[in-house]
Amino acid sequence: MTDRAVLYETTPEAIWITLNRPDTMNLIDSEVFEQLTECFIRARFDEERSVVVFRGTGRMFSAGGNLQQGQELIDLAMKGFSERLATVMYDHVYGDYPAFHAIESCPKTVICAMNGSAYGAGAVLVLLCDMVIAAEGAKLSIAPGKWGIADTVSAVRLVPRIGLARAKDLIFTARSVPTEELLAMGVVNRVCKPEELDAQVRQYVDEVRVVSPLAREYTKSVMQRSLPPYSVEEHFRSAIGSDFFAGLHAFSEKKPPPWTPQGAASGGSRK
Repeated sequence: MTDRAVLYETTPEAIWITLNRPDTMNLIDSEVFEQLTECFIRARFDEERSVVVFRGTGRMFSAGGNLQQGQELIDLAMKGFSERLATVMYDHVYGDYPAFHAIESCPKTVICAMNGSAYGAGAVLVLLCDMVIAAEGAKLSIAPGKWGIADTVSAVRLVPRIGLARAKDLIFTARSVPTEELLAMGVVNRVCKPEELDAQVRQYVDEVRVVSPLAREYTKSVMQRSLPPYSVEEHFRSAIGSDFFAGLHAFSEKKPPPWTPQGAASGGSRK
C-alpha cells in the first residue's frame, strides 16, 4: 500500500487521481497540493486517455484545508499581523494556486466522483472539475468564511455555474448543502446511491468518450476562456486580516468567533 497523499492510476478508459488520506478525511495540505499539481500535469501529457476521474477515499471527498499544517504560520497568526506573517502567509496562499490551475486547465475532461462531503478547500477542488457525480448523502460547504478567509476561487467559479444570488447564498451562509439541492442548483450533474458510484462513474466515462477527444479539448478551451481569473489578492489579504486572527483564537479556545451571535453574546472581540 502506497503512502502517497494522492494516487495516480490508469485504466484503458481513464486516468484515476485519488485523494488518499482517508484517516484524516482527506485534509489538504502543501504536500497534497504539490502531488495534485504533479498528477494533473502528468495527466495533461497522457496521449492514450482523454478522461480524468478525480475522487476521494473513505467517507469524505475532503474535509478541507489542514489548519495545523504549518506550525510557524499558526504561531505567527496567533500574535496578529507582522511582516514575517505576511511573508509566510503569502507563500502559503499563493502556493495553493498551481494545483487549482493544473486541475482546471487540464485539457482532459475531468469528472469529479464526489464519494462524500466536500468542505472548504475540498469544495474548491470539486468546483474546478468539468462535471461532478455525487453520492447521495454527500454535502458541500464553502466554509472558509467561518474563519475570516475570503474564498475567492469559489466565488468566481460558482457565479457562472449557478448564478449570483445562489452563489452568495452558499458563500455568505457557509451552510452544508445536500446533494439534492446541489443537483437542482447545477453544482453537480448527477447523483447516485453510494454503492453505485463506481459503476455510475464508469458509465459517465463511457458516455463522455462518445464525443471526440479533440473536440472536447478544443471546446473546453473555449469555455475556459470565458471564465474570470482567480482573485488571489483578496484571498491573501483576508488571511492576514483581523477577522482571521479572531477566528483562529476562537478555534484554539473552542469558542464561536466573535462575529457570530453566540460569539458576540460571550463578549468576544475582533481586535
